[in-house]
Amino acid sequence: MLSKLEAANQYIRQHRHRVTNRPHFHFAAEIGWINDPNGFIHHNGEYHLFYQYNPYSTRWSDMHWGHATTTDFVRWNYKPVALANDRPYDANGCFSGSAIEKDGKLHLLYTGHVVGEDGQVVQRQCLAVSEDGVHFEKHPGNPVIGEKELPERYMLCDFRDPKVWKEKDSYYCVLAVRNERRRGEIIMFESKDLVKWRFHSSIYQTAEEQNMLLECPDLFHLDGKDVLIFSVMPCDPEYAGQVTHHVAYAIGTLDYGTGRFEVESQGILDEGPSFYAPQTACGPNGERILIGWMQSWSQGGLPEAFAFNGMMSIPRRLAVEDRKLLQKPFLPFGDHFALQACGEVGLSSGREQVVLEGHSGHILLELSKSELDELKGNVLAFHLQRKDDQAITVELDAAAEQISVRSGYADGRDYRLDVRVDEGLVLELFVDLYSLEVFINRGEKVFTVTSYAAKGSLSTVSAAQPVRLGKLESRVFCHGGSGGSVRPL
Repeated sequence: MLSKLEAANQYIRQHRHRVTNRPHFHFAAEIGWINDPNGFIHHNGEYHLFYQYNPYSTRWSDMHWGHATTTDFVRWNYKPVALANDRPYDANGCFSGSAIEKDGKLHLLYTGHVVGEDGQVVQRQCLAVSEDGVHFEKHPGNPVIGEKELPERYMLCDFRDPKVWKEKDSYYCVLAVRNERRRGEIIMFESKDLVKWRFHSSIYQTAEEQNMLLECPDLFHLDGKDVLIFSVMPCDPEYAGQVTHHVAYAIGTLDYGTGRFEVESQGILDEGPSFYAPQTACGPNGERILIGWMQSWSQGGLPEAFAFNGMMSIPRRLAVEDRKLLQKPFLPFGDHFALQACGEVGLSSGREQVVLEGHSGHILLELSKSELDELKGNVLAFHLQRKDDQAITVELDAAAEQISVRSGYADGRDYRLDVRVDEGLVLELFVDLYSLEVFINRGEKVFTVTSYAAKGSLSTVSAAQPVRLGKLESRVFCHGGSGGSVRPL
């Protein structure tokens, strides 16, 4: 009889041919459902990305850990499933966690999810170790963090998502937890060997009235500051309408002696509806890279015939500037994106002009302060993935200092973002099958949205009144390398 791990890998081999419509430069599984990125790490010359995975369905259930590697975030190598929920301590799911290298071996710290016969949920933290970075053995002492280590004021039913790192001669991890008052906190544990852990402190708490659980915490040092990222969900289901799922950050200083995290500033990481549970990794040159799940729990499911459900964002390089956390695209263009159009563009009143031919690509618009002043009283619009009278529209209203995103497809909604235009504007659009990522002013604001209904392969630009734009570039994604010729706009 096959083990649960072997059965999952066999199913993938036998059924992955059913998926013929994956996105072009956003990661998606071979088949089935994915959500949170897990164990994101640079190890032995390549990035490893693990992820919450159900290979058997396009719905969330039966959580495994999928696994893939890359060197450029465009070409991915699928690896065998790393973890399956095959032990009593993780019987109902191998939930989210992280990875760290120790003694040349890759260690995964993850949440074992168990639902008892009485319906009670218990979550504990477990360890798995690999010699080759592909095949993992679960530690015989699992779970390594459980009720013995967790203070009584916290609840085992919401105790998950360990993110591990090393500081000096100790290992630390932050975890999401719900306290006895049913409110979320982020707590920290300490270990010398990744096996024996002790509770250290509570580093971040929500207020009584906030009704928030803080999932998938991530803590790291960047540009002289400590940064804490967490994903927000409602704590009490009966009050779910008070809280929408989103990702937030806090910048400050963590005192390892006292266990206190002094917050200096806070913000929202992504303004869009389709970004959740991100995780960061440290790159080979010390850069801090982030990837998130491009979906939301409120998004409707896809038909089983679609065969896959869920994608990851493009990687984003983080920086702390002026008490804000910036996110800049970290996707090398190289041979994967061919320059298709470049230069000045003159737009007639209300007439659309093609800016990108193809389902997937990148559009860059740079406007000086004087160009923005000329646009006031005008409206500039990109119509992405246009098909007949349907498109995803990104609209700039310089006078109102707003960018709006709306979809003319069946799964569309309207969104508005306030933008800073006092020093000019830089707008980057990453368009792919089923998704759009918008980067504003070199990562000051980011907006992510998915649309599985979008069908078009042309993207256009238009203005309500005649205008000339100084710098507009587009690059089309090409599977095998560069191709095509550059044309003036």
